[in-house]
Amino acid sequence: MLSRWGCHMVAPISRIVTADVGQTQLFQFLIRDEVLRQGRISLDRGPAHFSVVFGNKCWAIRVESDLSKTGPTQTQVHYEISHGGWCSRIMRTLTSLPDPEVVNRRIEERIRSAQLPPPDDSEGSRRILCHVMDEAWRDHQHTRDQTWKALQMEFVIAAAVVGLNWKISSVYGALISGFVLFILALCGVQITLRHRNRVELDKFRHIMHCEEALGLHRSELIDGVQMPRPISFFQAFNPVKGNTALFILRMHIAILGFSLLFILYSLM
Repeated sequence: MLSRWGCHMVAPISRIVTADVGQTQLFQFLIRDEVLRQGRISLDRGPAHFSVVFGNKCWAIRVESDLSKTGPTQTQVHYEISHGGWCSRIMRTLTSLPDPEVVNRRIEERIRSAQLPPPDDSEGSRRILCHVMDEAWRDHQHTRDQTWKALQMEFVIAAAVVGLNWKISSVYGALISGFVLFILALCGVQITLRHRNRVELDKFRHIMHCEEALGLHRSELIDGVQMPRPISFFQAFNPVKGNTALFILRMHIAILGFSLLFILYSLM
């Protein structure tokens, strides 16, 4: 199967779901989803149809959704998620595109959530939400601390590798230590990408949902807050992009490059 750009496409994910909620309300609920907002949302046809594009051309994941009224408070949703045959886990990691199955689950969850009654506004319920939000913040800080510690460990090992090679001057020892440093740096890149794109974004999503349930998203309290964006391996080479996660990723890539140069130098 070929897309309109001439790229090979695999069988799309297609679902038809009926929700006991009005068309406009469900439409607003879906387009506010943090995962869908990572792509480019087209709202030209209003509540009856919307589309989302992650990436561009051959490197794209497309979501097409039609919302049809089947009753005064009932809506039928027909959505289709299409992507190219390139969409493997490795390529998604390099390009920071979401997993099509994750997008599918998010749409299903949002449709289910739209049908739930509003949260209880009692004092006990608000305390539980505050506790859940506090735990999410703690998990986020713990994850970021682990990411920094992994980077610190790599720098220590890199210094040890250079010092050991300077004292021993063994070709085999230099190759082994350089290869170990390369593997550690590669694991550091993987840890940084996973922590940012999976753990941290999930925790921020939990925090934003708790804030919405507590009624904090108002202009006089919390306004204009957006979800952090996922990062990709290629973004580390873009000087315009900059945040803490990208800085850590660049340091891991620098150590990765240093380990390769160290191995090549040892072979000379």
